[in-house]
Amino acid sequence: MPCDQTMNDRTGQITVNNVGRRPTGITSYLSAGILLHAITVIELALIFAVAVGVHAQLLKVALLVVLGLYTLFTQLDARSRFQEYKKARDQLICHGPDNRIFRSLSRSRCQRDAALAAARQLGYDSECRNYFTSAGYRWYHLLPEFVSRQPKFLLSPAFMRATFFVPTYHSRHPTAIDSPYEPMGSTTGQRCPRHSHCS
Repeated sequence: MPCDQTMNDRTGQITVNNVGRRPTGITSYLSAGILLHAITVIELALIFAVAVGVHAQLLKVALLVVLGLYTLFTQLDARSRFQEYKKARDQLICHGPDNRIFRSLSRSRCQRDAALAAARQLGYDSECRNYFTSAGYRWYHLLPEFVSRQPKFLLSPAFMRATFFVPTYHSRHPTAIDSPYEPMGSTTGQRCPRHSHCS
């Protein structure tokens, strides 16, 4: 698998980090929103059960509309998490496993899944897991943090945009790179010379 070479700022030694391939395709999409896709499968199974097993026409239509909307918004959520996955992957390629990258995607289980998918592709999954564990997150923390503190935020336009309508992110690194990165906040390291847009 393609790799990039990265330089340790203090020792000057060259190490090799696994960069992986372009974050496109069904595998990346599924891994970035694994919980949401599992929920979608359950919703589709319920839709099938209602279509086959419910005979009262008005009730069937109502249930199918509700379940269809749930499925649509679940996939809109998954699409948004995929955009965050692509952005996190770019940042990890440029800066390495900086905790600030993981922190920016720690607010919900689905965001943490996206961050972990990006980290796993680049060989940083242990750093990502360690950060989330040290921050107190566990696998059963499914709801976003704000739900208990500000439940009204669920009805706000900001929540809708951040959860379901994240703008499409175009990856800055369509192929593996072989240049040193500069850790975030460093002033002495070497920034990717072939990717001056890394930020």
